[in-house]
Order: sequence, then structure tokens, then C-alpha cells
Amino acid sequence: MRKNVILLTAMFCLSLFNQSFASEPQKIVGVYPFQGANEEIKTALQAKISSELLKLNRVVVVDRKNEVAQLEMQKQRTEAFMNSEDIGEFGRQSGAGYVLLGTVTQGDVEKIEKLTKKGTEVSWQVVIGLDLSVIDVATGKVLMSESFSSMKKSDSRSKILNDCYTDIVRKSSVFLQNSFPINGEVVSATVDKKGYVNGIVLNIGKENGVQVKQRYDLIEKQMIDSKMFDIVGVIEIIEVSGENMAKARIVSGNKERLKAIYEKPTSFAVKTRAIKNK
Repeated sequence: MRKNVILLTAMFCLSLFNQSFASEPQKIVGVYPFQGANEEIKTALQAKISSELLKLNRVVVVDRKNEVAQLEMQKQRTEAFMNSEDIGEFGRQSGAGYVLLGTVTQGDVEKIEKLTKKGTEVSWQVVIGLDLSVIDVATGKVLMSESFSSMKKSDSRSKILNDCYTDIVRKSSVFLQNSFPINGEVVSATVDKKGYVNGIVLNIGKENGVQVKQRYDLIEKQMIDSKMFDIVGVIEIIEVSGENMAKARIVSGNKERLKAIYEKPTSFAVKTRAIKNK
């Protein structure tokens, strides 16, 4: 009896795993109005972060069709009283499954004047801090969060602000990619003369944001040592063949073990590798 329960549990877990790694439609993400005391900086960062999110081509960023309702909600509540219920309501009104929340924790723009023999020299120093969080609308849970900062000095106010924005966006791009990974499955594989897998075809493509040179973890979908999956290698995209198809090469992994891909390709899934900020 106990063995049957364990077997049924394993099968149930594996079915959930299969669903989680199947090719999925693009996630819908709502960008909640950024918070912070500096209106200029938070407005600029929200626009630039939203644009960076769109560039990933793996999520749908909700437009501002509910802008009037959003502005009205903001008028009724101060930033100190914004809570998870407000964010959840924003997500539901927008039709989003996820909400990106940004808070400008620091936005100091300092003008520095220095007397010299030639007169007064003016320079600027800017310090910006930004917290980003991704929230699951259905559960209200924070899935990922990270803080970013940038400090620059220049004799041009506009240049120094743009330099800080660029720095923050560059750092946050990695966070966004890790927050919204691409999941897919192996459709088929090719082998060389020795029977080793030398190429695989995936069920993800342009529609999912797949790009050449992207690297993915190759995952075997079965119960191994009480785990639902096992990362068995790394692949790299060499060709995006269509909206839902891409070809990849094997970068690393045990050749003997990877032979199973050719025999049972649907037993393997892929997921974009987590990226580290440099």
C-alpha cells in the first residue's frame, strides 16, 4: 500500500514538473508605478526598465489602458500606505500574472560649485538606488527581489543622469532575465557516427524570446535519488528556426548519459541558465 502511495506521489510530482517545463505562452507582466520621492528619477527609471523588459521578447508588458484608474488609486493613497492588496488589484485590473515593483530608495542630485582662478567651476554628483521586486499576482508572493545602485560625477547634469540610468538598467537587465526564464522541451536529437548526440531540436523559438548563443540547462525529467529532475548538461542555441522551434548544440555533459536524448527526447527539458551580474 505504501509503495503505491509513493509511486502515485512520484507520478503526480513528475506530471507537475512536465507542465512547468513545457513551452509556455509569454508571461504578462504589469509594471506598477514606481515609488520614490524624486519624481524625475522614478519616472525616467520606470520608462527605461519597462523598455528593457520589452527587449527580452519573452514577456508581454501590459500597456496603460487602465491609466486613469491607476492614477486615481495613487491619488487616494500615499506611498506609505501602498500594500500588497493594491499591487494585486493593479495586476488583476491589468490582466497581468506578475507585477514588477520598483522603489527609488535614493535619488540625490547634488550641484557642486568650486572657486578657481578662472572663476566658478560647476560639477554634478548623482547617487541613485533602486529596489526591484517581481510579485506573483495569484499568490501575492515576492518571487525575486534585488537592489541596485549607481554613483556618477560629471560637469553635465543631463549626462550624469543618463549615465546613472544606463548603469542601473544594465544591472537590472540580468535580474529581469533571471526573473522570467524561458522553459522548453526537447523534440528530437541527432547523433554522430559514434552514436553520441551532437544536436537537438527544441519546441521554443522567436515567440518565446529564444536567441542565438543563449545557453540553457539540459534537464532530465524523471525521479532520480528522490529528485524530480537532474541537470545533465548545458546547451547553446545555434539557430532559431521559427516561432516555436530552435536548434542547439551540446556544450557540456556526459556523452554516454546524453545518448538517452536520442532514444527518449521528450524526457528532457531546458531552462535558461541563471546569469550573474558582472
